[in-house]
Amino acid sequence: MWRTPQGNRILAGSEAAAFKAALGDLVENLAQWDEEHQTGVSTFDTLSYGQRLAVLEDLARAMFDPGVPPPAHTSANEAAIYAVYQQLKGLVEVELDGPSSTEVRRVVRTACYERGLEALAEHDDDLSEWDSAIDSLSEQVLWDHDFADGDDFLDKPPEHDVNRVLTGIDKNYFAATPRELRESEITPTIARLRVMAE
Repeated sequence: MWRTPQGNRILAGSEAAAFKAALGDLVENLAQWDEEHQTGVSTFDTLSYGQRLAVLEDLARAMFDPGVPPPAHTSANEAAIYAVYQQLKGLVEVELDGPSSTEVRRVVRTACYERGLEALAEHDDDLSEWDSAIDSLSEQVLWDHDFADGDDFLDKPPEHDVNRVLTGIDKNYFAATPRELRESEITPTIARLRVMAE
């Protein structure tokens, strides 16, 4: 499970399908390009290759398995989730630029409907509207974007800790680091992620 603004829950239905589509695409990009693949989410992109795969695997288990206790909210965990939603935006953009397929947009549209959010017509071709819809989906999972504020708190004088406390950010939020995979663990982890993204 994951601790969302609506409580501890797993992703289901089209919300899960949209997340899995983006997760699968992100994993394939990482498998092909290793450290070179960038999502635009710097907190995630600056993790090592092994850490990125590890955090994606840990989060995928939590997102889809009700028996997995909710992982801690850390900057790495939340940035990884946001990176998946950024990948979903990329899939929609590719679809809009390509032939007449609406498969990804149909899943996003249905996910929005299932979550009680405003749903676009699947043939809508305004990318900014789809980006907004995907941001709304991400807000069903993420509380905020604190993960983007690491530079405001890390390696700063003690007086900045007051700001962290005032904003309600846990003292380990930025300091916690994902586990690192050994070289021998990379290929099996990618294989497991591919299965989880099906």
